Amino acid sequence: FKDIPSGFTFSLLLRFIRRIEGKSAARKFFSSTFDIRRNNPKLGLQIYIAQAKLEFEVNCDVITAVNTLNLARSFYSNTQYPVGKDVSYVRLMCRLCISLGDVPQMRWLYQTAMDNVIQSGGEM
Repeated sequence: FKDIPSGFTFSLLLRFIRRIEGKSAARKFFSSTFDIRRNNPKLGLQIYIAQAKLEFEVNCDVITAVNTLNLARSFYSNTQYPVGKDVSYVRLMCRLCISLGDVPQMRWLYQTAMDNVIQSGGEM
């Protein structure tokens, strides 16, 4: 991850750490990436998404996954790379909302995605 920083390499390393050292070690590694997440919004959002996917798919912790994505939304809401334009974010949040039956969150997600499509002329 340090040599080739990307969401994919972070995801691979995170899952490896989770498998070898456990859930708390993976969460600690995610916490250690704060400077990267702060300085590079595009990579930072990919890191948040990878962490949320791990929480949902491996740890079976839907609430922590939603909290992780909500943290990303609040952290990147005023940047040039808002979360509502990221297809991976929208898809994962949709899966989580369906799991929880969270209609208000789904409504926000749908409205944000549609507003972004309209503003960009049909492209997300």
